[in-house]
Amino acid sequence: MDSDQARCPPSWVPVFRILYRFLASLARLAVRSGRSKDLQIIVLQHQLNVLHRQVDRPAVTDDDTILLGAIAAALPRPLRQGWLMTPETLLRWHRRRIVRHWSQPPKQKRRGRPPTSAELRDLIVRLATGNPIWGHRRIQGELARLRHTIAKTTVWCSPRRALLIA
Repeated sequence: MDSDQARCPPSWVPVFRILYRFLASLARLAVRSGRSKDLQIIVLQHQLNVLHRQVDRPAVTDDDTILLGAIAAALPRPLRQGWLMTPETLLRWHRRRIVRHWSQPPKQKRRGRPPTSAELRDLIVRLATGNPIWGHRRIQGELARLRHTIAKTTVWCSPRRALLIA
């Protein structure tokens, strides 16, 4: 046997180690006593009480309201005691979410070409007036070298519009 082969474990050994650690952690979790779980719950409740003392009214986001509403719907009423919000608050959040869902106007999509910025239009007009022998294709090429992607027809129409406005 070669000396390199003796030092390197087979390729299945790391996979076996990971699998063994995973199964061992599952076994520890399954064997864990109810007392340790109760202690963990007591610690979490105490941490929550400490946070209650620090903040009068916690800032709740829309995502929080959705999550808490879904959990509240799944839990029986006795298990909801001690929560930050009352049942009336949960109902108010639900009503607000329903109203927002049904009253928002549909978002209209922009159609056509996006508008050209005023700076780019001014640049086109400056190039056109400063170089009267350049055509719209040459100006568009110069703009492309400056990394401004713009259509030839926009370059064609911009100086004409500037003359009409001025």
